[in-house]
Amino acid sequence: MTDSTPKQEPPYGLRMPPDLKARVKASAEANNRSMNAEIVSTLEEKYPAPIDPRFKRLIELVNAVNEAFANETDRENPSARTIEAVQKFVDATEIFDLDDIDVQVTEGGEAQLRFRLKKDQ
Repeated sequence: MTDSTPKQEPPYGLRMPPDLKARVKASAEANNRSMNAEIVSTLEEKYPAPIDPRFKRLIELVNAVNEAFANETDRENPSARTIEAVQKFVDATEIFDLDDIDVQVTEGGEAQLRFRLKKDQ
C-alpha cells in the first residue's frame, strides 16, 4: 500500500530585517495567506519555473498565427501565409499531443487559440 499523503518540504529558516518582515506580514494578511505562502508566491513570481522548450515552440506558432491573422485584409479568403501558419500549428498538435483545439478570430483580427494537453492514457 502506498502513502498518498503529500510530502512536506523541510522547514527553511529565513532571517530578515524586522522592517522587511513587517512588510511581508502586512502583504500576507492583505492577501489572506500565511507569511510562508506570501514568500513562496513572491519567489515564484521572481523565479518562475523554466518553460518546457516544446511549449516555447508552441507559443511561437501561436504568435505566428496571430501575426498572420492581424495582417489579413479579407477574412473570407485567407492568404497563403495565414493558411501556412495555421497548418503549422495544426501539425504541431500531433507532435505536442494536444486535444480540444478551438480557433476563433476576434473583431481586431487576432486569432485566439485554445487547447489542452491530452491526458496520459
